[in-house]
Amino acid sequence: MKRVKPTSSSAPFQSPISRKTFLFLDEVQEDEQWADVLFSLHERSRRLFIFCSGSSAIYLKNNANVVRRANIEPLYPLNYTEYQMLRFNVTPEPGLKQSLKKAVFESESADQARRRIAALMPSVRKYLSKVDTATFTHFMYTGSLPFLVNETNPARVYEGIMSLIDRIISEDLTKGFDFDSATLDAVKPLLFTLSEADVISRKSLRKKLSEFIKDERLVGKLLDALVKTELLIEVPARGSMAKAVSRPKKYLFMSPAIRAAHQQIAGSIATDETRKGRLLEDLVGLYMHREFVTKHSAHFTYNEGEGRADFTLLTADGRCIPIEVGLGEKTGRQVLISMKDLNCTYSIVISGTKLNADTKSNILFLPLSIFYLM
Repeated sequence: MKRVKPTSSSAPFQSPISRKTFLFLDEVQEDEQWADVLFSLHERSRRLFIFCSGSSAIYLKNNANVVRRANIEPLYPLNYTEYQMLRFNVTPEPGLKQSLKKAVFESESADQARRRIAALMPSVRKYLSKVDTATFTHFMYTGSLPFLVNETNPARVYEGIMSLIDRIISEDLTKGFDFDSATLDAVKPLLFTLSEADVISRKSLRKKLSEFIKDERLVGKLLDALVKTELLIEVPARGSMAKAVSRPKKYLFMSPAIRAAHQQIAGSIATDETRKGRLLEDLVGLYMHREFVTKHSAHFTYNEGEGRADFTLLTADGRCIPIEVGLGEKTGRQVLISMKDLNCTYSIVISGTKLNADTKSNILFLPLSIFYLM
């Protein structure tokens, strides 16, 4: 392709576009002047509609010319139905995803949510009859990244993930921030530490990374950068703004496959149930991030203290919903404690249980097989 040189907007356009035209460009960040070129084209012809994509969240978001004139759509890791559609050509049931979301998060009680979900079970069963539910595990460990969706060898998936992280370090973090080489060397040890952690303070991280980083504030800057590159999701502690700023944050991986890769390479010493539980938290965190946080329709926080629910969803219309995530049967004890702390309407336990509602305690027990379809 011939390079287009940006010129002043007052210069005449050599080849005017006489009709509505769509222009598709991929990996635009490979050209350092991509934003200037597109800005010049945009200013010269209102008949040109430009679609551009790239693998660098930093470069696509941080250009002033682009931000003011473009609609930026993040490409998130896949949810389960997207994975089934791309890999096995299984299409989702029309409207089921949104209907389940409304039933789970917009009901007046746990029992009403259960009844609304029960009414959707014919569509749920119809969809599940078309898929091999054994793929739930494959999806969680290796199937959520679009560029690796057809790779069946876990070792190659994890190799591809580590190559992606190498590119983020060498491109996004090197060119988009002012980190020195020692700080960049700390990225991989930091990610390995987070893959085995639930909640960890920046002070503790600085101690673990003392070989590379001496300043606790630099740990914070590096974490913020990894969130901006869309490698991590930051979940604040529940409470006031002052508390959320002062308390340690919980960092989830944008894709459970990224955590799984680090667990596999590092030889995680955690139990199988603990490892899977953390991957499931990543899936739930990604769902909340996609469906609520980025749409500014709810706050998603984690709950501090032993014996409490993992997370709390506080919606724009005032609903406060504690959420517990886990494998196997869950009793609901943690969400019950959180409900008393927060004076919530009802709570949700997402686990390997059957669909049910504890009407006395107002707890909805949501099976993983249904959550996967949301």
